[in-house]
Amino acid sequence: MVFVSLDPERLLSYVVGLESWAAMADTERLQVAARNVNRVGEPVVGSVEWKTLPGGGGAWVGAVVGGAGAGGPVPVGAGAGWGAAVVHLQGVAEELRTRRQEAVDMNSQGVTMAGPGGWVCYYLPEGVEDTVANVVAYNSLSVVGGRGDATALNQALSSREGVAEDGRSVEQVLAEMAKHQDVPTYGVSFVNTFGVEGFLGLPGRVESYHTVYEGAGGGTQNMANAVVDREAAAQGVGVLGHVLAASTQPGVEVREQGEVVDMAAAVYSGVHQEGHQGRMSGLNALLAAEGAVYGADFLVDLAGRLEGDDYDGAVPAEVSRHKGYEGLYTGGSLDPLYGVLSAMGSNPRAALGYLVPDGEPDGRGGWVPGQEAQERWELLGSREWDPQVGLDGLTAAQAGVSSLRGDTEAGTAASATWVTARSMEMAVNEVSLEDYTETMKENLSVLVANSAQEAVQVANGKDPKGLGLDDPEDKGSMEGRNLVASLMYRVVDNEDAAATMAAAMANQALGAEVSSPEGLYNKYEAAAAAQAFLEAVGSVRASDLEARAASEAAGAREAAGTAVSVFTTVAGAGVGAVTSGPAAPLVWSLGTTLARPVVVDALAPETVEALDNPAAGGTDLLEAYACAEAANSGLVPQEALAPERFVDPATGEPYSWYHEPGSGDGPVVDLPAAPGPGTVSDVREWAMSIEVARADHDDVLGTVRGRVGNGADRAAARVLAEDGAGGDSGVTINKD
Repeated sequence: MVFVSLDPERLLSYVVGLESWAAMADTERLQVAARNVNRVGEPVVGSVEWKTLPGGGGAWVGAVVGGAGAGGPVPVGAGAGWGAAVVHLQGVAEELRTRRQEAVDMNSQGVTMAGPGGWVCYYLPEGVEDTVANVVAYNSLSVVGGRGDATALNQALSSREGVAEDGRSVEQVLAEMAKHQDVPTYGVSFVNTFGVEGFLGLPGRVESYHTVYEGAGGGTQNMANAVVDREAAAQGVGVLGHVLAASTQPGVEVREQGEVVDMAAAVYSGVHQEGHQGRMSGLNALLAAEGAVYGADFLVDLAGRLEGDDYDGAVPAEVSRHKGYEGLYTGGSLDPLYGVLSAMGSNPRAALGYLVPDGEPDGRGGWVPGQEAQERWELLGSREWDPQVGLDGLTAAQAGVSSLRGDTEAGTAASATWVTARSMEMAVNEVSLEDYTETMKENLSVLVANSAQEAVQVANGKDPKGLGLDDPEDKGSMEGRNLVASLMYRVVDNEDAAATMAAAMANQALGAEVSSPEGLYNKYEAAAAAQAFLEAVGSVRASDLEARAASEAAGAREAAGTAVSVFTTVAGAGVGAVTSGPAAPLVWSLGTTLARPVVVDALAPETVEALDNPAAGGTDLLEAYACAEAANSGLVPQEALAPERFVDPATGEPYSWYHEPGSGDGPVVDLPAAPGPGTVSDVREWAMSIEVARADHDDVLGTVRGRVGNGADRAAARVLAEDGAGGDSGVTINKD
């Protein structure tokens, strides 16, 4: 978001001067024109010299009206250059006056904050052009709209018919609100109208609106016979969550009775008002609204206040008939930390500020947490959480922080890495696998994704040094490897989590360009190990689930299959010309981090179709990609790439995926996004043919295929503890 600041007094002085100059120039123009009209014969003057704008800015009137440059003649006719220039300057003055007035009004109404020296500002969303129309739309009109929609929503919710005085229903008001829900000026105006406490009661009121009571003759209205339209209620509360988030942004202020409101303090007070404990459930739903981005300072302050409140195990549906829970929203949680931590998942800076309130770099690229940070983690590890969603919130915040591992500021990256490692330890060593929810798994997969370099290292039998999990002096420790493998095991049966880890590991292993045969070998051996390791972890998880339920095991196997498909799809994006095709949503550059997991169901249909590839299993497809990259990178002799080496025996013509070197038609081996088994077989047959083997003097194609197989076999053995090569011992997975 952008706040444009200005000095209202100095700008007004400039506007008045500009208007005066324009008026003077227009008077002179009219005088010259009149003398010309009244004179018989040749005009006294047909043009005048160009003039500069007031204030010595050096801008020429002629530049405004399309003149060729400074010093040229300006026609003085009524509709010609001089007149047009005057009109333009009057318009500029009016636009500046409007901008100034918008900024002054936003400040005087308590919407935007004043800066030092009496400066005021107006708001514009990021990327929106600074035009008068936009300034008015996102400031004064937003304030009016927020106030009007708040009034209408209150009227509609209070009406037995659910209709406001302006004729709009609750649904219609919420639909209009959704159009402006992320505009800070709108949000502030809306919250100002209700007041913070009134706003906190809205989730319960929206839920009541979407509730019907069943029973003979309508029955007694209590939650025992209530039927709530959960989807409609959640959608409405989601809009309200965005509006509240908008009001917490830096640069705007909520006010009550003319005084600036400390939003964190007011919200905390509102949910602790005697008799209104139920508001906590509504607040959590507001904070957890999907896609809502709350202000960082607000979240950190609020979380610091709420962490002192214990969760007593109360469930909204069970306490709905108890006194003291006014404002209850039964679709939410009463765990004080759930909502605020969930919100931090959408604001990684806030999550980092809360989870690492103090500390310092250790001088070796690591981080030493301070006393407050250690105490906070002790609290988070020892408190009781809502068993349904509590840890969903914590892991969302942890996932958000992990996205900052790639930050350019060394201290930020180091502290984010410390949080990531500490979060892994908590998830594996302090939380029972039985307590994992599907949302937790998706969030925790983001930790692995943002530690893709370390995950690939573990798959290749190396220590994940970058996480700082092991004693740097203990070269042989397996603690870090076991921890990463255990976390992968715990989440791999969730399809989105499996896809997230696979995409990140594939991008990490295959992201680097190669310029030598050895670089090619190392790249594909590491990639094959990463794919096989993840596949083996998924296989073990599925086998362990067989004893519990066949359906759970089937789901785990499907998730593992998705992981392999995602991995090979990403692998194919680096070969040929498919980077803008179906694989594009799953491909990113080295060093990129994620704040959210990959959602398979949200992928484009063509991407999902590419994942449904029968050739994805095993190492054959990865071998085909390795051979294709060898050909495309100039690592294979030209003789091996001659057209006669790529003739399809079924047609007698070159394969559709082959382009003759130097033809300019594309890569030599231009594989589709999801090559089928037939294409994979054709590529491997080309690479393994006697003619190509003779031409490939350094055996690049044969060596890279062998390295793919070795990498896959050894990685699988590390998980299955069947290392036939007698090398690395297997990782130990914590399954408790």
